[in-house]
Amino acid sequence: MATRWADAGEAYLETTDHSAALVELAGDDVIVRAVNRPLARLLGRARDEFVDQPGSRFYPPAELADVVAWVRDALTTEEPVGYEAVRELAQGRLVVVGRVIPLDGRRCLIVGSDISRQRAAEERLARLEALADIGLWAWNVVDEEVEWSDHYRRIHGLPREATPSVAAALEVIHPDDRARMTRIIAEVAGRGRTGPVRYRVVGADGEVRHMEGRAEVVRDAAGDIIRVVGTVQDVTEQQALEERERRVQEASRRQAHAMELNDDIVQELSRAWLALELEDVAAAREAIEATTRRVQNIVSGLLDATALAAGEVGPGALVRQRPAGGEPRPPAEPPTTPTAVRPRHGEPERAP
Repeated sequence: MATRWADAGEAYLETTDHSAALVELAGDDVIVRAVNRPLARLLGRARDEFVDQPGSRFYPPAELADVVAWVRDALTTEEPVGYEAVRELAQGRLVVVGRVIPLDGRRCLIVGSDISRQRAAEERLARLEALADIGLWAWNVVDEEVEWSDHYRRIHGLPREATPSVAAALEVIHPDDRARMTRIIAEVAGRGRTGPVRYRVVGADGEVRHMEGRAEVVRDAAGDIIRVVGTVQDVTEQQALEERERRVQEASRRQAHAMELNDDIVQELSRAWLALELEDVAAAREAIEATTRRVQNIVSGLLDATALAAGEVGPGALVRQRPAGGEPRPPAEPPTTPTAVRPRHGEPERAP
């Protein structure tokens, strides 16, 4: 039986396109009995250089210890053992994944696949994601399978152990945005909506971040949507700048309006003064009341503009500001008696 397994292993070496070697455990080392052409080509050596040579001739000490451990585990359990090995070569980093398959009580077949290019591409993509602050996702709408990139998880606060799904993605979205995003997701899968959309996510610490997502749909030959792929970018800082710009523009609009009101106030005060000169108290009162309403509008606008730089400001707060080097100024007391109307020359003072 053992001979048959060994013969099968040697036959496999000659037929597989994967890198493969037949090794034998020898204490804290292994003896390489044979390698196939793909492995010899990968390591840049001739096949006969490996025959009946100790593994310590080809493996650095740390890698040799791993190989011995894998072989020993496979022989002990009589089950294949999976592995991933990384080696730095002159031509670049070599990444191999594979299995150690026990053949008998002494020998194992080590089979591996070179995934160096794939791993390098993944690392480049991860770096690009981090630089652009963009996360990637994909959704197979046929079988509901969802994929998230590492950066997508990071900016959404999703742990690595979280299973990707539409429901899990919706769970971290701000409650006030969740219903809208659920509707948009249905529109993407149903009608192929792809326009940009903004939403908020809530982190485990309660922090709210703003995201902007974009999607593209993939259709089959019949035109049906079978897959959706997209990007998500954290736009929290951009959102804050846009909001501040909006508020500044609103304050500027109010300021322009206040200047218009100021012109009206000057006119109304002139009208009130003229009415008093003509002893038309009713007209003077009407002009003063109109002026008071306009002043109240101006004060409200000033309070809104001040809030941009100093936070919310309530009525009366402006007169309570502490003078330089002095005590806070108390709020002005409202008048308890009607203000006297200025008399004409030679007349007694009278109330309005």
